[in-house]
This record gives sequence, C-alpha cells and structure tokens, in this order.
Amino acid sequence: MDEIFVRLINFPYGVGGTTVTDNDGDYNVYINARTSYNQQKETLNHELSHISHDHFYDGKSVEEDESEAESEEDQKVDPSLLTRVHWGGYVPCPHHKK
Repeated sequence: MDEIFVRLINFPYGVGGTTVTDNDGDYNVYINARTSYNQQKETLNHELSHISHDHFYDGKSVEEDESEAESEEDQKVDPSLLTRVHWGGYVPCPHHKK
C-alpha cells in the first residue's frame, strides 16, 4: 500500500505519462518510453508531485491539481517519497505498435 511502481510504456507522441491507483492503494506511474531521458525525468517529477500532494484523493478539479503539479515550487519532490519507488521496466502497449 502506498508504494510507487514506475514503468516505461510506448504512449502516443504528446503524452508524457500518467499515474493510476490500484486496488491495493499503490500508485502505478507510466512514463512514455518514446520521450527523451530528460523529459522522462520531468514527467516522473510531475507525477510524483501529484502523489505527494494527494491529488488522487483531494476532491479538487483536474485543472487545479495540474496547476499545482506544474508549478515550479511544487515540482520539488520530498526525497523520502523516493524510498517508495520501484522500477518496473518496460511494458509493451498492446494498442500501439513500436
């Protein structure tokens, strides 16, 4: 519970990543494998910002949560959050060709 699993997946161009919660209360972060390493790091920071601000359970609109996650100050992630991150590797997307 409250673990963070990060995986690379081939999303369509223009999609940096997304995070979904599962039935165990864990966070599953999917990062676009087609983007540069630097973009992947930025996307991971953005997704971790959503997690650290409890955006999945705060009742705010998506617009409010995105604005907060995108602000420069809020992209500074608490280092203790990184102790919960597990790297899951590459996940082939069945809906998109490589």
